[in-house]
Amino acid sequence: ERVRRWPDNETTRMLAAVSLQRLARTDTSLAAQKFKQLDGHFTWQEARRASLLRDIAMYAAVALDKDTVAQMQRVPVEYRDSQLLEWWSRFLLSAGDWSGLVSVIEHMPEDTRNDERWRYWLAQAKLRAGQTTESSASLSRLAKQASYYGWHARERTLRECINL
Repeated sequence: ERVRRWPDNETTRMLAAVSLQRLARTDTSLAAQKFKQLDGHFTWQEARRASLLRDIAMYAAVALDKDTVAQMQRVPVEYRDSQLLEWWSRFLLSAGDWSGLVSVIEHMPEDTRNDERWRYWLAQAKLRAGQTTESSASLSRLAKQASYYGWHARERTLRECINL
């Protein structure tokens, strides 16, 4: 807690930020707690503040931390890049949060969202969230591609045909 007694200047903000980033790699909950304590003390530049929140959220997702969704929501929307959204999606996949996964994938930049991996998982998430018509059409289109996710889509499409 000595850091809270430091003056608010460029050097001390940099030291605090580096310390928080390092802590986030090993203990995201503690890093989030410390950030909350220091956020009112230091006058972070917007980009530095967002970068700290992003790092905490990213490492929370990597660690499958139960507070990942809350940490992700703290990151300003304009600082949610492809990498962060992909890790958020992986966390939601592991949690089986299909409606949340649909929302996150739909917010990915177009080039990321159009990658066959995310098209496949978007279709699966919609299917599991009850949006069967749209997801079946997406899986059918994906099944025409000769790729890993195309193969999985074909398998799913064949299972649907057999069960009819």
